[in-house]
Amino acid sequence: MRTTSRSSLRSKGGLALRAGAILLWFGTGMVQAGVLKEARVTQVIKDVKLLPSEAAPRPATVSDDVRGDTAVRTGADSRAELTFTDLTIARLGANTIFSFNEGTRTIALSSGAILLRVPKDSGGAKVQTAAVTAAITGTTVIVEYHPDSYAKYLVLEGTMRIFLKGILGESLLLHAGQMMILNPNATRLSEAVDFDLERLLRTSLLVQGLPPVGSEPLMAEAQHVQLEKKAAGELLDTNLVIFGRGTLVTLTDPQSLDVIDRKTAAVTLPTPTPTAMPTATPTATPTATPTATPTATPTATPTATPTATPTPRPTPSKFGTPPPIVTSVPYPIDNGTTIQTDPAITRAGITDFGKIYRDATQDGPFSTWAFTATSAFDNTVGINTLYGGNVPVAAFKFGALQLVGNPIISTANGGATNLALISIGPITSAPSGNAAFTFTGMQSVLLATQNGSIDISGPDITFQNIPLLFFYARGTGSNLTLGGMGVFGVGALRLFAENNIQISAPETLSNGANGGTLLGTAGANFTVNSPIETLTASVGPGPIFTGAGGIVSLSSLGGTVSIATRIQTSYNDPTGASGRRSASGGIIGLDSGLTTGTGISLTSGASLLSLLNPAAPGPAGSITLTTPGSDIISNG
Repeated sequence: MRTTSRSSLRSKGGLALRAGAILLWFGTGMVQAGVLKEARVTQVIKDVKLLPSEAAPRPATVSDDVRGDTAVRTGADSRAELTFTDLTIARLGANTIFSFNEGTRTIALSSGAILLRVPKDSGGAKVQTAAVTAAITGTTVIVEYHPDSYAKYLVLEGTMRIFLKGILGESLLLHAGQMMILNPNATRLSEAVDFDLERLLRTSLLVQGLPPVGSEPLMAEAQHVQLEKKAAGELLDTNLVIFGRGTLVTLTDPQSLDVIDRKTAAVTLPTPTPTAMPTATPTATPTATPTATPTATPTATPTATPTATPTPRPTPSKFGTPPPIVTSVPYPIDNGTTIQTDPAITRAGITDFGKIYRDATQDGPFSTWAFTATSAFDNTVGINTLYGGNVPVAAFKFGALQLVGNPIISTANGGATNLALISIGPITSAPSGNAAFTFTGMQSVLLATQNGSIDISGPDITFQNIPLLFFYARGTGSNLTLGGMGVFGVGALRLFAENNIQISAPETLSNGANGGTLLGTAGANFTVNSPIETLTASVGPGPIFTGAGGIVSLSSLGGTVSIATRIQTSYNDPTGASGRRSASGGIIGLDSGLTTGTGISLTSGASLLSLLNPAAPGPAGSITLTTPGSDIISNG
């Protein structure tokens, strides 16, 4: 497994300057923080061995405990992950030797590459190589070290301070999106340069194909900042290629196979080649033809650069956990977006990839696969049962998501007919525009957040003719707001939010001739301000009845269910004209988990209707309001 290259960016204002003063970081903070006592092996890919200090090496397996007297070594084309008790995560690339000093917060990297994620307020950590100490606090970084060739330090979010051992005052602070490459025997630190965060996260084998580390929203925010700087002209794309096994300065180690990046990355820099050419031919310029050299230089260079750069992007595996897409944060899904459920998503000429969820047997519980871990709320609402059975699912994961316009959907090449759009952060709708989302050809569509609210309040947004539409606002304090023009012709609508749910647009549900279904659960308050109808089919004049009544079930686990409008699940229009006359009654259920106060509130504008003509086949419907002790108040 090899890292081939890294995209790099050039700061318009110049490279970062070396810190001019010593930061006294090694003071009280690290002494008082919790220490690293033991870790557990949470991922093993191919050849991973544990190296106890007083025993023979043995293969590592998931759930093995690792203490400070045991090193971990990975072989070629191999990876591993260790999770400490404070949720610090260390991921090891190929040919890596890693250990930690038990009772401290110091990690030793003898050789290879690691991704280290240290949670905020955990006390930080130090990564030590032979000549350099890297100090981090609440940060996600990548460190690569090869004793005979080079060391590389990259910050994905947060900050990292680099110290040269034994040289007082020689330190440099790296911020998110910055990196440093230096010779392990250097007596001075290199300058910091900006690198392409989006490309690294999209291609790094320390990220791809592995579960999220928990700092994805922070990394997405860092990418967003970098994109804004590029848009403002503060960062410029360059043609500088920094290879994964070294740099253009030929700091290479033929024995190493790092995994920071698995593909060639290059962007535009107008200056590197003209700078290099005079050094390569200093005497030829004055003696021979002074004009020939400059003429040859620009001609040869542009030709060579594009030839090396456009290496076809390999299509990643369809399986594994979905990686965050950070091409744009938030990512706008609009009429120019094409979603291929094989799975790939393309917008503005840039293609990103999703993953296929097959089933619980092959990929584990859907909630763990989609959201990193299964939460108590996942279990309470039964997400794995309610949605996890719709397989296979083409899933795409974003740092944040904005719904702007209905995308083009393709199921070519045997693509899935179930689609999950998952956002690590919030999902919002465009503030203006006329968009009817149909997701043509999909049997089910899931719009979910890992930890964020869903706010569909764009005035002209609608969702139409989708068999199963699922909104899931996950995470503490996450709300679901359904506004816009509403939902029409959807067969089944599922609404779940860990905090509040508010319906402020009409919801019209039908399943062929039968009424549709709406199931909703809010962790706190559930408020309905716009009508909900589960329509049965229209019939002609006379005693003609068709269609089973629908179902509306609204539940609040820890708040009030408030209804200020009409909810109707079956119909009995007059027989003298065409209209809706259901064959069986619909079901309405309102439930609050509150034991005191107001559990269910029906305002003066509320009506709960499950109508049925006495001559209809039946059975009749039902309307049920339940609480475990709180009040049910009707103001009608």
